Amino acid sequence: MPQKYSPGFKVRALQLLEERTRAGQGPAWVACTAAGKALGGVSPHTLQNSWKQDGINQEYAPGISTAAAEEITKLRRENHELRRSNEILCKASAFFAAELEASHDEMPRFIDENRGHVGAEAFCRTVGATECGFITSRAYQAAKTRQASAQTVRDEILIQELTRVREENYSL
Repeated sequence: MPQKYSPGFKVRALQLLEERTRAGQGPAWVACTAAGKALGGVSPHTLQNSWKQDGINQEYAPGISTAAAEEITKLRRENHELRRSNEILCKASAFFAAELEASHDEMPRFIDENRGHVGAEAFCRTVGATECGFITSRAYQAAKTRQASAQTVRDEILIQELTRVREENYSL
């Protein structure tokens, strides 16, 4: 695991490296090796990379600065999150268009059907608890662990019985 050095230590190391290169101790690699030994065993590769990155940050050398790289990473993460949120909202709007009065019993089923690549919490957070009654992630978890009501159990038994009677009477 790479060792993290404090910003003050890095500044002192870069100053020592600058002094060694100005003193004419040969190529940059020789200066990095000597400075690394003087600093107590810091790798010359670490010093060379820090020196190159400092040159980029100071705009002496071409490349992407540390601040720009952090900004790019942040924007990519934000872009990914916005794409995921957009996809969730498209699916939710399609669901609500088809089911104008979506009940709380249908919403957990809808989340389960669409949570293959998006978690339930992200889905509930994106859609949010609204006036139309879309559930929160806590309500989703409660709905998943709740036992079926007596009415639901009775309805399932009656549906099975009605299906059986229909098949007996109308099947040829």
